[in-house]
Amino acid sequence: MMVIPLLISIFQKDKKSAAVLILALGIYTVKDIASTSYFLFCLALLAIKKEKLKGLCLQEETPVINRFQDQGLLKRQMLNYASIFQSLASYYAKMSSEESELLKTMAEALRYNADVISKADSHYKDQQRIVTALEGYQYIVDDFLMEEPKAGYLRIVMDISNIKRGEIKTTLKPLMEALLHRNLEMDEIHNRRFLNGFHICMSDAIPFHIDALADSVKNAFTGNGDSFSVFRFRQSMVCMISDGMGNGERAAQSSQLITSIFQRMMISGITQDAAIKCINKLIQSDTFATLDVLCFNYALGVAYISKSAACPTYLLRNHKIYEINGNALPVGIVSIMQPDCFSIELEDGDEFIMMSDGIETHEFYEWMRERKADTLREDVEIFSDILKKSQRKDDSTFIIANITKS
Repeated sequence: MMVIPLLISIFQKDKKSAAVLILALGIYTVKDIASTSYFLFCLALLAIKKEKLKGLCLQEETPVINRFQDQGLLKRQMLNYASIFQSLASYYAKMSSEESELLKTMAEALRYNADVISKADSHYKDQQRIVTALEGYQYIVDDFLMEEPKAGYLRIVMDISNIKRGEIKTTLKPLMEALLHRNLEMDEIHNRRFLNGFHICMSDAIPFHIDALADSVKNAFTGNGDSFSVFRFRQSMVCMISDGMGNGERAAQSSQLITSIFQRMMISGITQDAAIKCINKLIQSDTFATLDVLCFNYALGVAYISKSAACPTYLLRNHKIYEINGNALPVGIVSIMQPDCFSIELEDGDEFIMMSDGIETHEFYEWMRERKADTLREDVEIFSDILKKSQRKDDSTFIIANITKS
């Protein structure tokens, strides 16, 4: 008789597998009417909803609860550490503004990550909330999975047995968007084999696809003092160039320090402007560097540009060239820095070109004439070949980003 609770606890979520197993056992083991009745009883149990079988189940599942308890503890610990850093920042405020600013920024980063953990805690509850809402609209939800295969990107898979195909896009999709407060697109809709209803997959609607490549050609005399980075984080792509003033090892150390710290700050959840201000506090010395940041937000379809004594960024749109310039001083020169910040709504076919000051304007326009615009990689190779034609007096770094509608 232990087979009954075992089947209930193991196979309740996959009734087809359980039914096949019971039928197979029945064919090979049934000897009399009692055995036949027993297997028919097992099949009948599968038709009963799980909520009505709590008394027969061997044990309740607890790992999920334990996991959320552990995450709650981690969140409290991070908030405690954030409070410690905030207290230290207040203590050092009158002694050293640099240390105070750094400690304050670290506190903000810890609070941000605590919020991320809090969102993870509520993920399971959100899933239950959505299922309850769908059932409130009289939908029979046989299976529901909400996952985040990539940070910031949501994917939903569900099986609904009493929905018509026409309702999926006209009723279900708008309902899910209202429940989740985000735009969704249909990835997959197909009939369930041997069952009523449909298997449905939805995911975040990403309006734009963004590709970016970079290259750097060093000067002919010393090491490369430029640094660049292109990375993706959640629903953003970040491109940045830092030009260490002068050439050689010291310039390289300065630019690498800026790009490395800035990237870690962005990943920690610190805002773009706050990260630049914090870097400014950290490296107030005779080691200066420029900072040029271009941040694309996939979901919003917006590009954010921050410049600190950086060269112009060029936007190619509808066969026209737009120059985006800034006049802020280099990072590390002044105590209070307000870098020029811009936001641009993206359009299909947009191209952004970022450059360090080693590249001459006429070289950019030569690239514009020679480029084939077939692939991004070919465009980068053509630009690099143009820069290598002459002996470089200064390090020359560039990033090209292409925007296409999804």
